[in-house]
Amino acid sequence: MFGVDVGDSMRIIEIDCIKHVYQDQTELQFCGFKVKVEEGEIVSVLGPNGSGKTTLLNHIVGLLKPVEGKIKVFGKEPWKEIDKICRNIGYVGQDVDTQLIGPTVLDDVYFSAINFGIEGFEKDAKKLMKILGIWKLRN
Repeated sequence: MFGVDVGDSMRIIEIDCIKHVYQDQTELQFCGFKVKVEEGEIVSVLGPNGSGKTTLLNHIVGLLKPVEGKIKVFGKEPWKEIDKICRNIGYVGQDVDTQLIGPTVLDDVYFSAINFGIEGFEKDAKKLMKILGIWKLRN
């Protein structure tokens, strides 16, 4: 794990007035507050449809780059170091049907290990699927 030393805990996320502009020129700003999430804290992102929850999370995981403001995840700008950020943050978007990568569930379970160059993962992946009770879904 990498991060920023803030005493006894690690600062996971810092957000200060970020702005996003969509392709249709609609602007969304997260201003008027500063977010600081420390290691071990549990945080919920709540709001009505269209309020920007998904946009905010996409900035946190590095899928989007703000046009203004500051966002740091583990002390890094997430869009610049998305590979490091993704190794430490799990994210499931709102439409899971569009996130399937392989033709089978087992292929999807294997994907991250293959993507990160981990060898010998097959036995552990199969064991994990059995522990989670999803082995029957593998094909």
